[in-house]
Amino acid sequence: MSENKDIKILFFGDIVGRVGRNAVIQYLSDLSKKNEMPEFVIANVENASHGFGLTSKNYGELADAGVNCMTSGNHIWDKKDIFTIIESSDKLVRPLNYEKSVQGEGLRYFEVNGRKIAVLNFLGRVFMQPLESPFEIIRDRIEEIKAVTPNIIIDFHAEATAEKICFGRFCSELGVSAVLGTHTHVQTADNQILGNMAYITDAGFCGSVDSVIGMDYETSIKRLITHLPYRYDVATGSVAQINAVEISMDLDTGIATDIKRINFNVDISNKKEIESEKSIEWLEVWIMKGDYHIHTCYSDGIYTPEQIVDLAIDNGLNVISLTDHDNVLSYQIAQDYLEKENKKDKLEIIRGIEVNTIYENNEVHVLGYFMDVNNSDFQEMIKTQQQARINQTHEILELLKKKEGINIPFENITKLVAEGGSIGRPHIAKAITSVGGTQNVVEAYSKYINDNSPVYVKRKTVSPQDAVEIIYDAGGIPVIAHPHDIDNSADLIKELMNYGLRGIEAYHRKHSPAMVEYFSSMAEELGLIVTGGSDFHAPNPNNGQILLGKHFVPEWVYDSLIKEKKRLDMAR
Repeated sequence: MSENKDIKILFFGDIVGRVGRNAVIQYLSDLSKKNEMPEFVIANVENASHGFGLTSKNYGELADAGVNCMTSGNHIWDKKDIFTIIESSDKLVRPLNYEKSVQGEGLRYFEVNGRKIAVLNFLGRVFMQPLESPFEIIRDRIEEIKAVTPNIIIDFHAEATAEKICFGRFCSELGVSAVLGTHTHVQTADNQILGNMAYITDAGFCGSVDSVIGMDYETSIKRLITHLPYRYDVATGSVAQINAVEISMDLDTGIATDIKRINFNVDISNKKEIESEKSIEWLEVWIMKGDYHIHTCYSDGIYTPEQIVDLAIDNGLNVISLTDHDNVLSYQIAQDYLEKENKKDKLEIIRGIEVNTIYENNEVHVLGYFMDVNNSDFQEMIKTQQQARINQTHEILELLKKKEGINIPFENITKLVAEGGSIGRPHIAKAITSVGGTQNVVEAYSKYINDNSPVYVKRKTVSPQDAVEIIYDAGGIPVIAHPHDIDNSADLIKELMNYGLRGIEAYHRKHSPAMVEYFSSMAEELGLIVTGGSDFHAPNPNNGQILLGKHFVPEWVYDSLIKEKKRLDMAR
């Protein structure tokens, strides 16, 4: 290990999304190949995952690439994943001026060439949260830190230029080695040595060149023009900008001798990403007849996934999505069946789900497509939803026994559902009929299973906001299902856009042409995609008609789904 006291420190401004991560990772790889890696690398990572927050996966990627320390800011809490990793992530620094009980560390010491470097992170307060004063905290703790090391670097994450300059000058008088501004994403040209301290008002950001400070232009301009709550989407593209600073520092004294701005563009396209894009483009040339809302016996449908596959092919469908309530078990079963029967060239299956939520005492259903089912929050949501269904069923059965004298063992319900599937109202209605409680299922519904029945218990579920956010963060496309069922649907849709809602199910068997036009126009106005499907469960009880594949869904819906998935993947 080198004992040279003079080192180079590389500090990356805010990394935004996949484009920013890939740019930084590629740049560090190039430096390593040239044997030009600096002794210490710091990066602000509060926007590194999907443009908001940080996941454990992306933390690991950046650490493996050579980032020694990761600073953050106000968005560090935007991914639920952070609360499970922040204590064990020894390279991560959160703002120090949060309340002391907040998880994580706002000050960490790192060893470089046998000496220690202190890295601190602060949030500014002008136009931001009213946290503790960063001026008072650094003044009160500077001697404590200097007793450990003279090498003190601060990432000051703040909005106001004046506040940053004042904080920088304040710290220079305290003997800090470097104050590096972040948050505004635009690199300033005021890099300088203040006394013995390196300073820049903002280091800029690492992310897409074709963007508005890392975000997609179209959604950004729509939000500014309309004042509607469009969710900012991370910009994509194969060209990224690197914004950083390089600091020269004496490790014995903590004195910074130089600070240089780094600002250039880099081509981040690679073989893996190109191949992925090509595969999507190949799919897009198909003329698709699709149905994107189908239920199997793993929720309240009557057909197995295998039977649905055969029905779909027989009805001329090219693509389907199995959207069982609160579970995704049918997808793999259907895929395995396609493989076994050598039918993969006849049908494409998109992974889907329909999450049943409660909003202001009304059910709101959220469809999801293309999710990563291994995502921990997604898995936890399914567990929560399934347990809620079990609890609800037990409560209803207890009330049926107590108030109506109808005794139904819980096992009578579970045997009506495929193993691991979701219990629903149809199963309870069938069980009531099977023990003679009613003449038929319709009567069971009207008498015992409707919302106003004295024995019906509402399920305790996740909120639509949580469902949308979890699906989005799991790499999926969240879509509001059959919005005709929702009171004041327009208001809710606009609210859910803040959590990642990306589409409206305009085409549905219960939607009149006027409804289709209304919801399609709403989607266009809000910048959302349109989806649709038959919401097929079983043959029509009156005429036996199978609606699977019979409900009109435009061919371009498939293209919209694929393009939206592609766009979001490139941004994440």
